[in-house]
Amino acid sequence: MDAAFNYPTFAEAYNVAALDLTDKMHTLSRFRG
Repeated sequence: MDAAFNYPTFAEAYNVAALDLTDKMHTLSRFRG
């Protein structure tokens, strides 16, 4: 289990995905008014 966290790319990809999802949600809420 600990081995997964030894890869910075894994954490980076997870962080980017989370930020992308948040950005998409903000964009959707903007279109909804």
